[in-house]
Amino acid sequence: MMVAFNYRAYNLEIDTCSEEHGFWLDAGEGGKVKDIIEERVKDLARSADAETAWAGFLGGLRGEKSSIFDRISGLFKGKRD
Repeated sequence: MMVAFNYRAYNLEIDTCSEEHGFWLDAGEGGKVKDIIEERVKDLARSADAETAWAGFLGGLRGEKSSIFDRISGLFKGKRD
């Protein structure tokens, strides 16, 4: 006996065995699943890049690297009129 379910938050209904023996993909659904997985991999890579950039930004705020604030304030040091 097969049970239908929606794959994640996508508009893709997949049939599965009620005893968890496997899945049934109708015509074209294999390509849709592949496309979804490829998009998720891209999203994960983008997320990892964003986390790395954010960590670098926070490190700059903590003084681990020259922060934008240090660079800006350095422009005004010794320029009091």
